[in-house]
Amino acid sequence: ATSFPLRHVIVPGKSIYHAVREILYESVNDKGLNNSLDGAMMETLKWISYEKWNSNPKAELEKFGCPYCREETSVDHATLPFDEEKGKCPNCGNEIFITDLFGLHQTMTEDHAPNQIALDYMAISETLMIFTPIRYFWENKREILKNCLLIKDGPLSLRATLAKLSAPIRRFFKYSKDNGYEIAMIGQEKSGWFYEHLQLIGANAPSNSIFIPNNLYIRNEIQ
Repeated sequence: ATSFPLRHVIVPGKSIYHAVREILYESVNDKGLNNSLDGAMMETLKWISYEKWNSNPKAELEKFGCPYCREETSVDHATLPFDEEKGKCPNCGNEIFITDLFGLHQTMTEDHAPNQIALDYMAISETLMIFTPIRYFWENKREILKNCLLIKDGPLSLRATLAKLSAPIRRFFKYSKDNGYEIAMIGQEKSGWFYEHLQLIGANAPSNSIFIPNNLYIRNEIQ
């Protein structure tokens, strides 16, 4: 379990801003009880962000906002060399974590973190968890991926906090398809436009059928 000091909590010797940053890093890097997790979420984050699935992975992370100097410079200076989890900002020299690329610190002040932090962390965790078995099978037995359907609770869109992972994930799906391994993943929505539309048409839909609406149908009938 992960807890963030959002209200009426003080972490001795640390501001809320940096305490939340460190908690996020340590949570993603958690080895679990008796090493049961084996740092799997951190390995998956590195696998995606450094594009380790590629035969020619990235030499460094895509630049992101440093939690120390981004506000002053208005430029994304922060990056880390291949496979590193933490290091020094090339511009200001302060310690940065790979988890800073999510940009949660940009919504905080020194002594305040909004409740949205917890929801953003949940979205990060869900994404890393669903990609962990993909990483495992890709590295060990790719053929299994051809027979898998991965189901995510909620939409598949990668917004806001997960924006830095969006491009690498899209490149991975294209790379895997080009190499003969199409990966099937769907999102299950329990509320919202698509859910409400299904309630309207579901009673008249044929049994054991699949409906894949195109963009025109979505714009005209659902949104």
